[in-house]
Parts: sequence; C-alpha cells; structure tokens
Amino acid sequence: MKSGLEISESPIHGLGVFAKVRIPRGTVVEKIKGKPRRYSEIPKALLVRRGMEVSKDVYVVPAEGSVGWFVNHSGRPNCTYDISSREIRATKDIRRGDELTIDYHETTTWPGYAALWKGGKPQ
Repeated sequence: MKSGLEISESPIHGLGVFAKVRIPRGTVVEKIKGKPRRYSEIPKALLVRRGMEVSKDVYVVPAEGSVGWFVNHSGRPNCTYDISSREIRATKDIRRGDELTIDYHETTTWPGYAALWKGGKPQ
C-alpha cells in the first residue's frame, strides 16, 4: 500500500481506500500492474468486480490488497482510471480521511457494463 493511503471499512461497500494525507488534484495514486489477459480468461465475477481494461477485450486484475483492488465505485468519483496509462489519478483535491473512488464505467469499453452497476453494486 502506498504511503498516505490506507484500507479501511467503507460506507460504500466492504473495504475501501482512504487518504491519510491530502492528495492534490492530478496525483497518480496507483498504476495498475499485472499480466494483461483476454476477458474470456478471467472468471466473470472477478472481471466484473475487479477487471480494468487495458485494450479492447484485454484486462488486468489489480493485485489483491492493492489500491486498484479496493477502490470503490461512485457516480461522483474523486479519481479517474485511464485505460491507456493504467493509472488511477485524483481528479480533485482529496482531503485527509476521504475515500478514493472511481466510476467503474471508466474501467472498460465493454457494452452493457454500465447496466451492471445500477445502484452502485453489480447486479
């Protein structure tokens, strides 16, 4: 876990990533690492909950325990995921104690993915 971040209980879902320090807008908070795999090689439940696209139909599952593994979905996120750079970046200044969130719709170009996230949880 990067310094300045911690995993803790989330009011959104399960565990989440929280800022222990102020994080300025534009800061890269995580670079998603891992072996790219075709979507058909990843169990669907893992793909839907954790997979992050890196190119058309190719995904990386963040390392278990990493920021990417625990970052939760929000319709009003304070971070963004960039498919081409594999980076999660702060889109606004994040205060100490705030939960880091992304819009999971940004993690894939998979048609119909948005419909899975009605209400913030996979259906």
